[in-house]
Amino acid sequence: MRLAATAQGIRMRRYHWMNVEWSGSAIRMLSENMLKNEYALDKKSGFRLESVRKDFVTGKYIERREITEIVTDPLGITMTFPRVVFNIFKFYLSKSLPGLELIDPPRRLSSFLTRLSEASGFKISISPVQLDLLTLIRYLESHFSKVVVTRLYCSGISLSDKASAQFIFFGTEDVRHHFKEHAKNKAAIIDRIRFRCEAQEVQSECEISRFGIAKFKSRSDEELLLLLRKALRVGNIFPQAE
Repeated sequence: MRLAATAQGIRMRRYHWMNVEWSGSAIRMLSENMLKNEYALDKKSGFRLESVRKDFVTGKYIERREITEIVTDPLGITMTFPRVVFNIFKFYLSKSLPGLELIDPPRRLSSFLTRLSEASGFKISISPVQLDLLTLIRYLESHFSKVVVTRLYCSGISLSDKASAQFIFFGTEDVRHHFKEHAKNKAAIIDRIRFRCEAQEVQSECEISRFGIAKFKSRSDEELLLLLRKALRVGNIFPQAE
């Protein structure tokens, strides 16, 4: 019991943001079709809506899968253990940027995204976000007394015309200046960063990828989460076209 409690205590919160392009009255059609495909005990999948407004929808998409585990004991006797597994996709859909927020989603999103597209009558287009992570950090620095990047993952660093490299910069101090010093190639791509934010006696830690997947170490990082959402709505942390 103690081990289970420890594992649960360190579980990170995950958020995944995606771009949604809306067409016409897609959000109204979406919510109506979700209600028609509501999850029930006699269904393998369906939606459960929590709130519906003219510009946003919140709820869950639930998948139920029945799995049979086969175990062979030391005497060669085969035993079967049926069990039920639930995949739950908590979502917030909005007409403001970026459009879709998923809270602690399963790793594979394809079935949920397909059902979402079907429910809209194929009137929405969903795609990954692309974030400029250094711009995001500068945005956060204007709201926290201190922001320290402790880990930076980058790729596309040219070693020659036939070779490139991936690097991880990590330390107890800010590693951005090391990245600038050793990754002068403009083609270098920052894929993921881990950072901590400090404000008075509050410290928040987060890891976020350029595809809008964020992991929070603590469930008390609400201020940081709100600022990330605000930055996504404003849209000034997306790479600018050259």
